[in-house]
Amino acid sequence: MNVLFPINLFITNLCNQSCPYCFCKDWITNDEKNTRHISLEDIDAVIDWIKRASIDVYVHLLGGEPMLHPDIVEIVRRMKRNHINLSIFTNGTGDTETCRQIIEDDCAKIWLVNINNPNTYTADKWKLLNRNLELMKFRGGDTSTRMEDVQRLQLGINLYYPNQDFSYFINLAKKYECPYVRFSLSMPSASKSNQYVDFEELFKIKPTLFEFIRNCVREDIAVGWDCIVPPCIFTAREMSYLTHFTSHFASICRPHFDILDLKAAYCVPMRGILPLYDIRDFSIEEVFERHTIEAKKYKEYTLPRCKNCHYLNNGQCQGFCLRYKADLMNQVKEPKMEKAPALDSLGKRLRHLISSNG
Repeated sequence: MNVLFPINLFITNLCNQSCPYCFCKDWITNDEKNTRHISLEDIDAVIDWIKRASIDVYVHLLGGEPMLHPDIVEIVRRMKRNHINLSIFTNGTGDTETCRQIIEDDCAKIWLVNINNPNTYTADKWKLLNRNLELMKFRGGDTSTRMEDVQRLQLGINLYYPNQDFSYFINLAKKYECPYVRFSLSMPSASKSNQYVDFEELFKIKPTLFEFIRNCVREDIAVGWDCIVPPCIFTAREMSYLTHFTSHFASICRPHFDILDLKAAYCVPMRGILPLYDIRDFSIEEVFERHTIEAKKYKEYTLPRCKNCHYLNNGQCQGFCLRYKADLMNQVKEPKMEKAPALDSLGKRLRHLISSNG
């Protein structure tokens, strides 16, 4: 089975929401005058970059709100024509007819819709969200259909404060027959201007996290993690429960190639700390290898609280989010561009790195 490597492609900084926990808070705008949409020419550059790779990838389209890009339909059509696996990460409040067109063209197999509390939407926007969820829901599957050929709706939620209400979220997952949901504990943006969960707050939010997972399990809804969490905050019994009832739990992250303005970052929160690489100058294999090597010092840096921790000593944890650790290391730097030296056997080394990090 081939490894599919994730690429997050940010196609616009325009957003019609203002989520306090957004890890792109430093970049997005609600003002159309300050909007930066990726051009179709740059989309072609990304497609060419992917096609030259020696590995298989899948692309997540993000923003801002990707459905606000004026050429979104053409973008997904170009991806499909080039046989690129595609998911759309959206807040679900884009134009319904645009959603319908993408669905009819069968261009996106997964719609991951981030859901906030209903109190944060106007009545009209909440109706729009529900209308779009009805279009996006699981369809096309029968006993002879492969899962990769089925359109699937996934809902996502960010937990960012203790005792957060999530009942509406589970109700929507049931209503729109969503068999799998994803959740994140909010991580810091590049400037830490968003509302995020730091290490101390992990313990305060843990009861809400477990209540959320147990409620999903009771409703036969599968649960997956979005970002990393240090295992030391859980008891052995809790870890056993999480291992059994959730998927994609990780305490060590790997680069996902967050691409803004044709520059690949390790992740958006680490922009300005780890170098950026222009995809016109560097291959996917080169960027992955460089990011993996450059992140190593942050992953291996031992926080005072992590000394003698068996998870860290056994290479099972990086001690929480790298963006959070970076400040403690006093290593914040300006982004820099570099020229690529010759690198040998990158395809083999990349697969080894993926396997050792995943």
